[in-house]
Amino acid sequence: MSPKSRARSRALAKKYRAEMAQVTPQVSELLEKALALSCQDRGLLIDLLIATLDNEPAEEGVEAAWKEEIERRIEDVRSGRVKMIPGEQVLARARARLRDAKVADIARWFAELDEFRSEPFPLPTPRPVVEGPSLPPRKSRGKH
Repeated sequence: MSPKSRARSRALAKKYRAEMAQVTPQVSELLEKALALSCQDRGLLIDLLIATLDNEPAEEGVEAAWKEEIERRIEDVRSGRVKMIPGEQVLARARARLRDAKVADIARWFAELDEFRSEPFPLPTPRPVVEGPSLPPRKSRGKH
């Protein structure tokens, strides 16, 4: 990791320590160390931490609520109250939206997903869009 990246990681950890008073010193120290890791190692650490969250028992009533919701949705489909859309049609619509999207649209979508909306990871400045013919839809390679 470059000295500039390391300094940025330390500054970020310091910023979060100041903003999140409820964070314990142990978590703050772990955050600072984690931010000093390579991007690949941070991703691996995130994956491992998330996997440990799945091992905890669900809150009381959650399983029953999901079972009820699933049964309601199945009944909605069987009774015809909801209209099913074939997966191929949904994917075709999504591909068309992405194909027709402008760089600014995509940057806006990512900005809406970014809960921090500030340094140290700003969105790249969108490049000018060059208008031209859109690509034809990809042909299916068979059923999956």
